[in-house]
Amino acid sequence: MNEENEVKLYRRLDSLRNLHQALELKIMATGYDEFSAQRFKKEKLAVRDQINSLESELYPNIIA
Repeated sequence: MNEENEVKLYRRLDSLRNLHQALELKIMATGYDEFSAQRFKKEKLAVRDQINSLESELYPNIIA
């Protein structure tokens, strides 16, 4: 993996983490109906999957 690509992946990871946190705050906020809260939870899970995927690409599990 070249350095430029790796920097892009770290930036993407950072933006996904920020989005995940924003969704968590939306879920915890009152004023949303149950349908919206469920939609936020589903989106949050999808973002978490993307974060896990990027983390496994950036930080491979090396068994020594």
